[in-house]
Amino acid sequence: MTQHRKYRGFATERIVAQYLSTVWANANVGRGKGKDITGVPFDCEVKARKGFNPLATIRQYQARTALSGDVGFAVLRLN
Repeated sequence: MTQHRKYRGFATERIVAQYLSTVWANANVGRGKGKDITGVPFDCEVKARKGFNPLATIRQYQARTALSGDVGFAVLRLN
């Protein structure tokens, strides 16, 4: 993964967290394994991608939500 793509992904997570913080004050970017956005009552998977592969994204957050019981959804930012 190039640095540009990595930083674009981080920027997308910050944008989503900032938007969600208008409703959930504790919304913040998660780091490491686990939720991309923390401090919200659901599991939000954030992707900034060139290609459109929703099934892979759904499988990723379903693997996490199967353990936590949270409702999951994805935010996709395509090039």
